[in-house]
Amino acid sequence: MIRLLHTSDWHLGKRLYDWPRLEEQQCFLTWLVDEVRHNAVDALLICGDIFDSSNPPAEAERLYYEFLARLHSASPSTQIIISSGNHDSALRLSAPRDILSALNTHIACFARTKRGERNYKELIVPLYKQGKQVATCIALPYLRQGDYDMNKSYEQGVSDLITELYSEAKKDNLPIIAMAHLFVMGGKFSSDKADLFPSIGLAERISADVFPKDIQYVALGHLHRPHSISPDERIRYSGSPMPFDFSEHTYTHGVTLVEMDELSLSVEALHFRSPAPLLTVRGSMQDIEAFMMQQPEKPIDTFTPFLHIELESETVSPLEKVKIKQLCRNRYVRLAKATLRGNAATAPENSPNESGKEQRMDPLEIASLEYRKRIGAEMSEATQALFTEAVQKVLSEV
Repeated sequence: MIRLLHTSDWHLGKRLYDWPRLEEQQCFLTWLVDEVRHNAVDALLICGDIFDSSNPPAEAERLYYEFLARLHSASPSTQIIISSGNHDSALRLSAPRDILSALNTHIACFARTKRGERNYKELIVPLYKQGKQVATCIALPYLRQGDYDMNKSYEQGVSDLITELYSEAKKDNLPIIAMAHLFVMGGKFSSDKADLFPSIGLAERISADVFPKDIQYVALGHLHRPHSISPDERIRYSGSPMPFDFSEHTYTHGVTLVEMDELSLSVEALHFRSPAPLLTVRGSMQDIEAFMMQQPEKPIDTFTPFLHIELESETVSPLEKVKIKQLCRNRYVRLAKATLRGNAATAPENSPNESGKEQRMDPLEIASLEYRKRIGAEMSEATQALFTEAVQKVLSEV
């Protein structure tokens, strides 16, 4: 029997409408160390998007490296296998791989070596228990152009790569596990309204059939809602450890505990509750006033709830905008977002941060608003990820 803990999409360094969330992420990582130790986990699979950007803040990197050191100290026999996601810089993530190997940590970021050969050493990882290899893990990072045959479709290229790696892994004649950061058809997005997305979103979706039937567990990252693709839970997204936007706070978050041997598979969701809740209040100005009067009067702190106000009104005046911000003053909430619901064209009113300065809308927020106007639905997580990657690529070339 081997015991795995499957997690993904930490997005360390991510902010919520300019509010920092590093303290919440620190709480998650502390909780995760305890879960690994308590459940006697043999291998921790981290399936991409460890950071929220390719150039994360130094404090986010500090959290990451301190976590790896604390986990190794608490459970030195636990293997840590990390694959890069589309938000990560593969070069940055893989740079300290030789040092991290001393912490029983394996990094998978590149599908090919510098010579262009298939990077079997990086993508195929032996899993050990009590010093004996008991399984083989195919660790697939987020795939970019050049990682697969560009003369084929994305799905066919990825399918051929997985088949190639599977054939190599089978040589160990042991149970096979796969981990990957990609979209699988049937996956559920953060918002229930995100079923509609443009063809660019479809271009990088693959069928679950690309994973051979006798791969015993497929650990996926990329989508933030925890759920299984297959009825037997063999192919599963762990989801993000916490909600990163108000569209994600309607379902539970955490990690997935997996127990398996050659004949059986057991999957259990372990829930993590962030100490800083995300709250949404909608209604008339009178409804919002009544809600705010129920909130405690005390200074905000690290774990003060975030608040999204949806004002139901045909029009909104500058005075009402000022009133919303005044209602939040001295109350134990952090105004993250305020929107107008009605027939009038709307745009979010972003909250002031601790210093009282209003946040500027980021490119994703602007694109999401334009998408909502033109398409009539919320931008899907798939499209958001592609847009963010495109913006990061443009900025990196400036």
